Amino acid sequence: MSLVLAALPLSVSCEYTFDLKGLGTEGKVYLTCVAGSSDTTVFDIATTLPIKDIPGSPVPTDNARASLSVNGTPVELSRSTDSSSGIPEGSFYILRRFSPGDVLDFSASVEGLDAVSASTVIPEKFPEVATEVSLDSAYNSSGNPYKTVTFTVSFDDDPGSEDYYGISVRRLTYYEKLFDQTQETFDNEDYEGWMTLVYDTADETTSRDPVLTTYYSGGNGIGDQYGGEMILLDDGPFNGKRASLEVSVVYDQDQRYTMKTGVLNCRYKYRLVLYRLSPEFYRKVKSEYIISNNSYISQGLVSPSFIYTNVNGGLGLFGSLSVSRSPWLGNPGGLADAGRYE
Repeated sequence: MSLVLAALPLSVSCEYTFDLKGLGTEGKVYLTCVAGSSDTTVFDIATTLPIKDIPGSPVPTDNARASLSVNGTPVELSRSTDSSSGIPEGSFYILRRFSPGDVLDFSASVEGLDAVSASTVIPEKFPEVATEVSLDSAYNSSGNPYKTVTFTVSFDDDPGSEDYYGISVRRLTYYEKLFDQTQETFDNEDYEGWMTLVYDTADETTSRDPVLTTYYSGGNGIGDQYGGEMILLDDGPFNGKRASLEVSVVYDQDQRYTMKTGVLNCRYKYRLVLYRLSPEFYRKVKSEYIISNNSYISQGLVSPSFIYTNVNGGLGLFGSLSVSRSPWLGNPGGLADAGRYE
């Protein structure tokens, strides 16, 4: 084999001429909006640049116009003049909390480009759930064991609809100050944050499909690394049945510290954030998952023509979701004596 390789040229250079068909010769309006996560809905509008014009500048959106109707009734949109409020400058927005079943129809135009339109329906709330919390063992990719907190969520799926769900986990770290605070101080404050989800990578006894996940920070923040890791699933495998889903995070035990005049307990609580997703939200994440796991696309050898968009006349996403939150759930495993607090 080494002799054959040695006989080959050190480098091969080929040049091909071909036409890029189906890509369009004009720019497009690109819309991003996910409604339903809060009482502020933001419509981000940008424009794309056709390949024939690269390098160049996209069409500015200063003169953009937009309209929104809810259940067929037009509603007024505002436009952000700066980003100090957390709304990107130039974005359209509305301060209103939508209800499950609301039908949102949006349209926009930018001078010189085709007008766009898109629709979404705010999903129903996540079904009522029964939740169990357990302390389990798992194994990392090296086969080493560690402990996890596992949440088993059970609910009845609606047989009359095609449903899409998402689950994230938040953790509250809080302190029980059982000492004389006039004699000594402890400056750490309670805090809350997203948890990274874990998977038992050493379990070879079952065949598991890849887990569809994204990061979501609320609003339009799909894929935002500062958001929580969300597991997404559709009801295809359990449509109309009782479903039981498991989500796990790394276990940290509650700790008791000895103070000069008493004790300090450091404890954890967990909250499940449960999402009912519109089809557009789910399909957008799934299309990005397919692209990120297809080496031919990442190398430019295959056109990613299946990139998802539900924006008529343009590109992007107009999706929606509803959000439910569980009560705070206690940490299993008891309280460990951590000795004197330093």
